[in-house]
Formats: sequence, C-alpha cells, structure tokens
Amino acid sequence: IGPRLEASVLSFNKELTKLYAKSVGVKTLDYTMLRKNQNSKEKLNFPCIIKPARLGSSIGISIVKDEKDLEYAKDVGFEFDNDLVVEEFKNNIKEYNLAGCMINDEFVFSIIEEPKKKEFLDFEQKYLSFSGHNELIEADLSEELKEKLKDSFKKIYNPL
Repeated sequence: IGPRLEASVLSFNKELTKLYAKSVGVKTLDYTMLRKNQNSKEKLNFPCIIKPARLGSSIGISIVKDEKDLEYAKDVGFEFDNDLVVEEFKNNIKEYNLAGCMINDEFVFSIIEEPKKKEFLDFEQKYLSFSGHNELIEADLSEELKEKLKDSFKKIYNPL
C-alpha cells in the first residue's frame, strides 16, 4: 500500500530527486543549492526560481527576476527549509502531469495532462481554484513525446 519508505523519502526532497533522476538518465533542470547559515558565493543567473528543498504545493517558492529581489526570496524560502533549490526560471515552458503505478508487473498510466497556469502553478491554482470545470483534458502531444514521458516515468519508478 503506497510507496516504500525509500521512495517517499527520495521524492520528498527535491535535491535527492534531481540526483536520482539524473543517475537513471532522466533530464532535469540544472540547479544550485543554497544552505541556510552557509555564506554562498555562488553566482546566480536571473530570472531564477527558488524553492524549499523539502516542501510541496508551491509553498515558499519565489520567482526572482533580478539581484534586488534575491535576499527577500531567500528569506521566504528559509522560513520553510534550511535548503533551497535554485533553478533557472524558464518562461513559457510546458509542464505535464503523468501518474502511474505497477499492477501485475505492468505499468498503468493516467492520461497526460497539461495544467493551465499563469507564471507557475501556485498553491491557489493547485488546490483552491474551483472556477471553470475540473474535467481532465489530455495534453495534445505526439505519440513520440507521450512515450518519452512514460519511459522517463518507468526509469524513475522501476528501481524504487
């Protein structure tokens, strides 16, 4: 019932998830880690997105457009976690949701959906936006891209 402990721990930590995904050949955005109480001299490129490493639901996330907003974004993130993941903010990037599980040694997948979003999916859009319809709409993707997404899912899921 549910994922094994190791899978839960790994997926709860964005840094560990990125390291694991990369180790099994799944692409992720490049990232930098900021640690609370460590004076990082790392040069960040803007715009970037700063996320608490061990928190979900878009809580504590900031999009930083320039140097003047950086300290505030770090303060917000460090309120929630001692480790922050910093990624380049990619405008107009497409994001897809795919759920799956293994049943009788075969993968079973949901439809692949493309969530409607503003700049990024915030807490309100994920959980509090009840306007419109809640019907799942399958993303309009080529069969090749659908298979690539499912293959990435399998690579991450299989060893866990």
